[in-house]
Amino acid sequence: MKNFKLSNIFDFVFGTSFVFFVSFVWIRFFVHDFWLTLFLSATITFATVCIYHILKTKKTNNQTTKKDDIKKATAICNNFLLCTQKEVLATFYKKFDVKYQTKLTNNFLIVNDKILWPCYSTQSITDKEIFLIYQVAKKANPNKIIITCKNASQSAIDATHIIGDKKIIILQCIETYKSIFLPLKFDVPNLQVSKPKKSFNTYLSFALNNQRTKNYAIVSIFLLVASYVLRYNIYYLIFSTLTAGLAVYSHFNKKYNNTSQQII
Repeated sequence: MKNFKLSNIFDFVFGTSFVFFVSFVWIRFFVHDFWLTLFLSATITFATVCIYHILKTKKTNNQTTKKDDIKKATAICNNFLLCTQKEVLATFYKKFDVKYQTKLTNNFLIVNDKILWPCYSTQSITDKEIFLIYQVAKKANPNKIIITCKNASQSAIDATHIIGDKKIIILQCIETYKSIFLPLKFDVPNLQVSKPKKSFNTYLSFALNNQRTKNYAIVSIFLLVASYVLRYNIYYLIFSTLTAGLAVYSHFNKKYNNTSQQII
């Protein structure tokens, strides 16, 4: 099931309400039948929401795929952090040996005429590690040295340009996933992190912090303007006052502004 953030729900409610009220005000100005105005406004709002949803879905499909790839890549790399170098090499060897001529050594794999050196640690690898790997790997006289890691520092990347007689390629987490993990169908471990349950106060802190002030203010101003155009303006004045009060409270209150919306 798809998870929806509270911010997305707020944006949808405010966006839909804004389109509906704008449509209602303009249609009501020309059409005197209330129910016809309501029907046309609802139709325009529904059509607008559908068009927006289609356009947004097309735009976010690639972003969603990238996020899934990053999660899977991170899960595999994090799992390697919990393994010994011998266990990591054994995992790589098992996958590579199916398709390529592969030889297993104590520190690296020889795949055809290339060396593959998995190097996973909690810290980004540095130029010092690159030079140490090079000193050991060059004895096998490889055509290319490929180093896989979770993260690499800029100094490590710069070190690959200093070494001229061998081509050294560093594949960081997502690059390794696309080039090796995904094509060779590495198993993705299930490393789930439990999320704390959100209390009612958490939702209040999201709805009433100062980042919501602008939304409340816009709705309040719109309802106030609409009250001068529509016949039953008392309802618009009431809701305009309520949203104005929410805008003021969300901007100045200290209770809910101590906790940012990052907790959502």
